[in-house]
Amino acid sequence: MVYLTGILGAITLALAIYTGYLWRSTSKLVKGAEDTSKKDLRAYVSLEHIFFHRKTIAYVDPSISLIPKEYEVTDPDDLRIRIRNNGRTPAHQMTIRCECGINPPQPSKPHDFSGPLVDEQMLHPSQVYSSAIPQDPQFALSKVGFYVIGRMIYHDIYGDWWITDFCHLHQGEGRFTPYGDHNRERGPFKNRPD
Repeated sequence: MVYLTGILGAITLALAIYTGYLWRSTSKLVKGAEDTSKKDLRAYVSLEHIFFHRKTIAYVDPSISLIPKEYEVTDPDDLRIRIRNNGRTPAHQMTIRCECGINPPQPSKPHDFSGPLVDEQMLHPSQVYSSAIPQDPQFALSKVGFYVIGRMIYHDIYGDWWITDFCHLHQGEGRFTPYGDHNRERGPFKNRPD
């Protein structure tokens, strides 16, 4: 009888240990599924394009026709950025800071922006937002080697704050390429990271 009680106790202990293991594994699976769902549903704001604005002008050549022909031309003084929310939920309280500079940002310290380009916007899923960048003549289409430096700060539906930094180098004729390791997303932060 003592022998059978000992075997029964050992089996009960083994079942208790196995049940604890299953409970811990199930908890990890549930937490992993929640994290995956959270990552899948949150907002992802990113830079889509930097470009010099193209505009349409009408021109009438009386020697050929009195009907105006339309031409698309690039405005060399109208530099713009276009950003997009690639996530599945809105980005709230989005602030965009962006400016042109001759020197790239330093990796060891954050860039000091003069002020927001766009303040407190909501960007819905798949929505695109375009804005002109204030610039002076040294940052025109014909100039090579200047940088477009920017940062978007926003929070997602979970209340987490995110930062998307970017830095692109103008290589001439409206071609911009990412520069260094300044193009990244950081977060989440619990408080607004200004």
